[in-house]
Amino acid sequence: MIRVLCATGMLLLCLSGVAYGADKVYEATEAGTPPVLDGILDEPVWRHAETDTLAFRWDGTVSEPPTAEDLSVTFQAVWNDSTNRLYVAVRVHDDVIADHFDDPLTSYWAEDGVEVFLDPDHSGGDHQYNYNAFAYHVSLFGDGIDLGADRNPVNLKEHVRLGLSADRKTWEIAFALYEVYSHDGNSENDAVMDIEAGDEIGFSIAYNDNDGTPKVRESMVGWVPDGGDSWINADRFGTLRFVAAPATEVIRGSWGEVKSNEQ
Repeated sequence: MIRVLCATGMLLLCLSGVAYGADKVYEATEAGTPPVLDGILDEPVWRHAETDTLAFRWDGTVSEPPTAEDLSVTFQAVWNDSTNRLYVAVRVHDDVIADHFDDPLTSYWAEDGVEVFLDPDHSGGDHQYNYNAFAYHVSLFGDGIDLGADRNPVNLKEHVRLGLSADRKTWEIAFALYEVYSHDGNSENDAVMDIEAGDEIGFSIAYNDNDGTPKVRESMVGWVPDGGDSWINADRFGTLRFVAAPATEVIRGSWGEVKSNEQ
């Protein structure tokens, strides 16, 4: 269900037909064969998947939006029913790529990285210190950092699998979609979404840019307008719709297979 909120200060935005991410819909096509996570994107499904742009500035110490020479980001998404995973490909043009700390929990929000927002049951609402929805800060090393119930960052690396190109500018990420997640060591209570064509989830995506200064997020660009507090409020997300592949043979495979870049 698309929810549109017209409140004081939001009237012009609502009249323009855009209410946060509510009007943004991305259709993810089914991949007959699970993509190999290598950052190469040479599978046929990527050639046909819809490409969209992270066109909105969400945050950053730099007052002006980044130029195309400094930062430009596009993404695609597909899914596979044999692996039951969402695959997101991100192509980044970034003149400086930086990661300063060995500890993935240190200033994770300020490092270069892809941030993917997922709300598998599309319920919206607050998710700042709970798992009603997720804000995965995916690092160059495949970490998936979000905030936990104790208000501290937690590495949900088991939810995420990353393949990265040699130049670190093409990301290929697989996600398990947790409708229920407790992070209390009792995994029998957890529930991963069983993806079917026609399903819809809350979804958004952003890229954090750091051109070399530790603990400083210089720019953050995202898919939806006014998405800067998506890490708190899943109502800011757009929608991702799972679409069946026409006349595609589905080949069974193991999720998150990673192929070495060394040939």
